[in-house]
Amino acid sequence: LGKNVILYFYPKDNTPGCTIEGKEFTQLKSAFDKKNAVILGVSKQGVESHQRFCKTYDFTIDLLADTEGKLHDVIGITSRSTVLVDERGIVKKIWTNVSPRDHAASVLQSIA
Repeated sequence: LGKNVILYFYPKDNTPGCTIEGKEFTQLKSAFDKKNAVILGVSKQGVESHQRFCKTYDFTIDLLADTEGKLHDVIGITSRSTVLVDERGIVKKIWTNVSPRDHAASVLQSIA
């Protein structure tokens, strides 16, 4: 609570689309910060995979390891998707079947 939260669910570290998405969220991180927003990437890979992925591409965003898929299941994620939760903890928008290119900019524009 108290921050906008962007949970972007992506299929796999080090794949072309996931790399594009991670780079774009990283490039826009300061703009998200100005809107009091935290960016959290989520996939089913483990922590070590995420650490290598972040190091390879200099990501400054946080990645969560949902290795058992519990968060995916609770939210009902079955494809590349993004969830925007506002400062009060209310889900404001859900994007499904996301195309990675320019998605981060679209999410940024959706934050009030």
